[in-house]
Amino acid sequence: MADIFSGAFIMVLAVALIAAGYCVHMWHVLRDIANEDAKKQADRLFNSYVRNCEYHVVTQLRIVDEMGRRG
Repeated sequence: MADIFSGAFIMVLAVALIAAGYCVHMWHVLRDIANEDAKKQADRLFNSYVRNCEYHVVTQLRIVDEMGRRG
């Protein structure tokens, strides 16, 4: 009788370990896929922002004498 219980326990433990290993593996795979998708989305947004940006340049002439005073 003890043989049946110990065998069943070992079999359930083995199945549980296999299931846990599978879950951890799939978690890593899905995390990598999500990171890759996030990088692609960030690149698309950055390229969109760069294409649609406007540049404003302001020039000023400042005259500074030898004493450091601005005119």
